[in-house]
Amino acid sequence: MAKSVKDHILETLEDLEEKDLKKFKNKLCDREGEPKVPRGRVQKADAIDLVNLLVSYFTERGAAEVAIEVLRAINLNQEADELKNGTGKPTAFQAPSEKKMEEECRKTRFFFASTEVHFVDRHRSALIQRVTMVAPILDALLTKKYVSQEEYSLILEERTPASRMRALLTGPMVTCGKRGKDELCRILEQEQPILMEDLMGQ
Repeated sequence: MAKSVKDHILETLEDLEEKDLKKFKNKLCDREGEPKVPRGRVQKADAIDLVNLLVSYFTERGAAEVAIEVLRAINLNQEADELKNGTGKPTAFQAPSEKKMEEECRKTRFFFASTEVHFVDRHRSALIQRVTMVAPILDALLTKKYVSQEEYSLILEERTPASRMRALLTGPMVTCGKRGKDELCRILEQEQPILMEDLMGQ
């Protein structure tokens, strides 16, 4: 049976020495470009979890390209060449277009296909009650144009974190739909990793 791209990436990572795998993780977290993989999840991941993270953030073909890029960045050129040969010649990874993201939104790890409910909707009450630092989340959403300047200012006028999160979830996140909710989840993974890990496990 032919090996998949994931198989080749996993084989490469499992063959790395512990110090090289640590370098790989650090460089992956520090790489420029979107999307960003949360450092907390990367540092705790073993080789299998790391491959799954790469695929979930970059797609299978994009994961191979990113892995090759990171291997070269830490001077593991032989390993990068072997992975490239094993997976074919992947094209440079590009973030998916908005249309593609909309088409793929039901396939994200934040969407529960069995119940047709998004992670944000499923854990709405917990997010309102437990997210404590809303301003950095709004900053990121404003930068990515998921909230307008007016919405940003109005939400910050709310006095408590809970009321700010409630305003965010009942306003801009409704307008943005699943794509905006996916982005909110990615931001929360960076800003509130412990909370997200807890909720993802429920």
